[in-house]
Amino acid sequence: MIFTDKELTQEFFYLKAKAKLLLCHADYLSLTMFDKPLVITKIFYEGGTGIHSLFRAFDVRHKDYYTEQETYTLVETINRHYPYDPARPEMKTCLKEEDCLHFQVCLP
Repeated sequence: MIFTDKELTQEFFYLKAKAKLLLCHADYLSLTMFDKPLVITKIFYEGGTGIHSLFRAFDVRHKDYYTEQETYTLVETINRHYPYDPARPEMKTCLKEEDCLHFQVCLP
């Protein structure tokens, strides 16, 4: 995996264990399926109150990096292997946003 700045390298160690496992597995999938490491663009949002401020989420570059088919395959593979919350099947672990892939984990 590639971090776009030094702060992200440090923030990686604060990720919740389930989010860290997800990141490592997603990187492995990206490397084995497309020969491309994940490019991590965001982990923690300063002053945020959402899931990023709880170290339960991270963002990955996809625009101009993965093809549309690669993006679709990665998102579908992650969501198949990591259901967000079985009680809320409409919620997804990996979401394709305009400028990034947003990964989030549900913790009890």
